[in-house]
Amino acid sequence: MQSNKVLIFRMGGSLFALKVNTLVEVLLRPDSVTPIPGSPEFILGAFNLRGEIIAAVDIAPILEVSQERETYFLRVKCENMDFAFPVDDVIDFYEIEQDLQPPVKEADFIVGTFDWKGQPVNLLDCEKLAYRLLEA
Repeated sequence: MQSNKVLIFRMGGSLFALKVNTLVEVLLRPDSVTPIPGSPEFILGAFNLRGEIIAAVDIAPILEVSQERETYFLRVKCENMDFAFPVDDVIDFYEIEQDLQPPVKEADFIVGTFDWKGQPVNLLDCEKLAYRLLEA
């Protein structure tokens, strides 16, 4: 298995990870997210980041978790989409050096599960997650 560097984050009581090659940056929660009238329910709105308008989306319903604090936003680029989503905590950058286990929850956007300090972490496929958002 080839090793992969990922960012581990928490949403609700679950741990997830994204490959760092899809991560643009980790942001503190923006002061203001402007709602976009008529947009799909998963779009929280948009915010200005150094003169660039970034879409804020809610992936918690897709992951079937409820969020607690939404302290950070992760900005990602995948499938020509550039968006950010809230997470409760950013945990660690980690190099996966083990084979992935089958996901606990069957979902096309979960690549597999790996162990981090005795806890299961679901590795997300950013492209498939973006497609799921487009389907919503």
